[in-house]
Amino acid sequence: MPNDWIAEAVGRMHVARITGQMLAKESGYSAAYISTVLNGKRGTEKTKRNILDALDRLEHQRNSGLSVPVHS
Repeated sequence: MPNDWIAEAVGRMHVARITGQMLAKESGYSAAYISTVLNGKRGTEKTKRNILDALDRLEHQRNSGLSVPVHS
């Protein structure tokens, strides 16, 4: 299945308590675009890489005990 990475990313977000808005801010995309990509409706390989890199950074911040900003 070509979008297995999406299920993995959403699962990782859930476990680390990372919101779509947090991921959007870290990746430089809008929250609406992140939602569209994570619903499998848009995105390129570059988008995928940027999102996964941003997710890695946010998870690292969580695991290092650094505060990850919460956006309302």
